[in-house]
Amino acid sequence: MKARRALIGLLVTASLTSACAVREPQVGVSAAQPLGVFCGEQCRAALASETPSEQVSCQVAFLNPATSFPYGAAQALAAQRVAAAYPGMRLSVLNGENSVTTQTSQLDTVVNAGADVVVLDAVVADALAPAARRAMERGAEVIAVDRSVNAPVLSTIKAPDVELGDRIAEHAAEQLGGRGRVAILSGTPGASPTIDRTTGIARTLARYPGIEVVDDVNGNYDITQGYQATRNLLAKYGSGELDWIISHGDVMSLGAIQAIKAAHREGTVRISGIDGQQQGIERVADGSYEATVVYPVAVSAGVVAAAKACTGEPLPERIPLDYPLVTRAEVDQYLSTTYG
Repeated sequence: MKARRALIGLLVTASLTSACAVREPQVGVSAAQPLGVFCGEQCRAALASETPSEQVSCQVAFLNPATSFPYGAAQALAAQRVAAAYPGMRLSVLNGENSVTTQTSQLDTVVNAGADVVVLDAVVADALAPAARRAMERGAEVIAVDRSVNAPVLSTIKAPDVELGDRIAEHAAEQLGGRGRVAILSGTPGASPTIDRTTGIARTLARYPGIEVVDDVNGNYDITQGYQATRNLLAKYGSGELDWIISHGDVMSLGAIQAIKAAHREGTVRISGIDGQQQGIERVADGSYEATVVYPVAVSAGVVAAAKACTGEPLPERIPLDYPLVTRAEVDQYLSTTYG
């Protein structure tokens, strides 16, 4: 029996990893339409430029935290596609491999090599702050995307993670009728989305005294870790002891959905999350995922902002991206608009 269970575990883990690896990353942006559908009126006004794209000439580096997860892989592709609209932009894309040390070294290196603008998606907000300050002091402009960095930068472009947490928690609370037992499946410790999404979820659920947060487990924005963390949750909380899981990221939710199915807890343990990854939206469509809040690929706007910075045109300190809630009722309009 133990050998059989071990084999099943290996097969499930392999299928999760395969599901994440075999699909070619997709991004709902192109060189022709670089800003996508989630750059709303305020975003487009902030990124409007008086300089024709063929007159932009500069060296830009995009520091991606990692390409081992769908959002990071999609960002690498999006940066290259959008940069193609600027013939004079020399873009380099670097993979930080989820390492603060690696990304710090990369940031120092590209600035020393003459980068005019660095588009930075920081692995950890605090840890990259010193290198970001050094870059600005040496004359490079730094534009933060996706994750904030705790240092003065030219502009930060992202959807507001605290509000994303609010929105998904509010949906769960409403669906539960204000009463139930909830667990949180959280992302990478120290990453700004994890910190902010935790804040939003906690402050919203605090308004519902009938909802108890029974646990907070870490899935590290990874499909296999999301599966294992959820499997452990379901073993710890039996029937009637857990009603809902709120996930910080769809990539973890995909694993969690498989764990719920394997435990035959569909219908009794429901799950919703954040990111609006294409595969997450597909799970909303088939009913195995209650909802997701879209977190758009931010580097597309980041590269456009870098082009504007290269010409000396001003940028606001913050450029917001839209973050709609996707439930089954409106899922059709969001299919193929995001990534992964």
